[in-house]
Amino acid sequence: MRSPVAFFAALMMSSYLLAGSRADQLTQADFLQYRDEEYRFSIHYPRLWAKVDATHKQTRFKAVSDGGRGTDDVNVVVTTLPGSKDMPPEDFLRLVDPDAYLAYVQQNVPDAKLLDHGRTTLSNQAAYYFVTDVTHHALGMDVSVRQTQVQTVRAGNVYTITFRSDPSDPDRYAQGYTVFQLIAAGFVLWPDPPNTPSAERPERSRADDANNVALRSGLSALLLIGLFALGAGVVRFAVIGRPLSKAMAFSVTASLWVALLVLLHRSGTTGARPWISAGVVVAFFLLTAPKRPGKHALHHDHVSEASGDSNANAP
Repeated sequence: MRSPVAFFAALMMSSYLLAGSRADQLTQADFLQYRDEEYRFSIHYPRLWAKVDATHKQTRFKAVSDGGRGTDDVNVVVTTLPGSKDMPPEDFLRLVDPDAYLAYVQQNVPDAKLLDHGRTTLSNQAAYYFVTDVTHHALGMDVSVRQTQVQTVRAGNVYTITFRSDPSDPDRYAQGYTVFQLIAAGFVLWPDPPNTPSAERPERSRADDANNVALRSGLSALLLIGLFALGAGVVRFAVIGRPLSKAMAFSVTASLWVALLVLLHRSGTTGARPWISAGVVVAFFLLTAPKRPGKHALHHDHVSEASGDSNANAP
């Protein structure tokens, strides 16, 4: 009788083979979608694959087969091509040099071999593909990898989809490549919004974000300084009704300033420190501001002066 471990191992293997034999029958319901708002593209990948974190900043998306434990993976890399803001894909293809591409790959893997290359399409626009075989040497073992890359350009950015798999098992590789074709077919470059050049969008977006942050910071500063002014005005004119001496006002505002800075330090907040200092200065001047004479006082002084003048002129 088979052990439970052997039974479940056989069951998992048969399920894997069954899923592989039907790779070309996958439907849209078998895929998840990843959306990249910054570089405006989306890509579908199988539910049985796992999206994983990439170590390179330019790698916008990466997924690995078999829930992240498989040997097949696909990634999307976006790089900037200087001077290609308005370059159409056809012009980009004229710049492609297969020999230069192979030389670049061989810088990292000297025995890399270019198996095939040529024109294709990606997201309904002209693209170029490369198929290379590389052998990685690690821990005394040789690991063979077949790599398929498809590239196209949009608004100054080069989009590269890379599929990697082990070619030692032709049937398994064929199944994985079929899945990759479905993934590539689900890669979509989004259309540009009307009257907005796509190459300018990231810069405008960052500029708008910076302006919004500056506006919020300015409003917060005005609110904070206004609260200090309001509090000092209430104390000065409504509570005590007379100006404080400079020494007294300094001791009050300095104590308040130190207490607030200690609270900010404990909370880990540092951005409000300049505005608190400015508010304390405003409070100091309000607390020491002399009371302006009213209309009644001015009239009394005027009458006194007139009376004095008439008395001076009296015989």
